[in-house]
Amino acid sequence: LVIAWLVFAGDSRAAFRAAVSADAGTWVRARAWALWKAALTLAPDGSVAPPLAVIEAVLAEQAGR
Repeated sequence: LVIAWLVFAGDSRAAFRAAVSADAGTWVRARAWALWKAALTLAPDGSVAPPLAVIEAVLAEQAGR
């Protein structure tokens, strides 16, 4: 649902939320993901882990490695 902040604004965002029937908790999580994604774009180059490294670390932890 993070796409709601990347593509829609105002009334269209509200219409999207209504169309997907997102409950309050899901909508809060989607909003947090949008904030996280936007914050990454503000980070100076090299100040955060490369996306592939993050994906690999998350998958490794999930696999118990």
